[in-house]
Amino acid sequence: MLQAIRPLFFLVSALFLLSGCYLPTRFTADITIERNGDYTLEYVGQIANMPLLSALRTTNMDPGTERERVQTVLTDLRRDSGFQELKYAGGGMFDVRYRRTGNLDQQPSVTFVRPDSQILTITYIRTRSEVTVRGGAIPLAAKDRVRALNLDINGIFRVHTAMAVKTHNATTVTPGALTTYTWAISGFDGPAPKLVIQ
Repeated sequence: MLQAIRPLFFLVSALFLLSGCYLPTRFTADITIERNGDYTLEYVGQIANMPLLSALRTTNMDPGTERERVQTVLTDLRRDSGFQELKYAGGGMFDVRYRRTGNLDQQPSVTFVRPDSQILTITYIRTRSEVTVRGGAIPLAAKDRVRALNLDINGIFRVHTAMAVKTHNATTVTPGALTTYTWAISGFDGPAPKLVIQ
């Protein structure tokens, strides 16, 4: 069990990558990690489908083609049962409510949205007795393309845990039965949230 592992590291961070198909825009995201390895991952807000958004903003796509491509995106996302609500908001943007729960002993790799569009990930590496979630920054050239599309990121990311935190770069920390580490995310230039629990 995870609670028996000493030392045990948890590294939690948000991934905001343009390399995949989806990018977060306006959102609130929460990850809760318990001592026994139970986790909850929640995301409420919008995500952009970058190929669709780019095509809509740079070409004269007809409504029929847009409807077809929207349906393809919805079909793709609905393969993941964690999507509790999913609705097209127009302009390549999708309103979503996502929730997934599990235990990291039983499910060592957790990704939202998927491996090629890693907005939030948690990975348990048994060989090193640690759980790692890594964040990556959008490359400068990609940032320029996103800005050219008038797209930005604004959100709140929170990690809730009762475990002792070794390091973090949270904006604020709120003590409690579960201490809450909060990052206020605005734009693409700030560092990816990072938290290490030991």
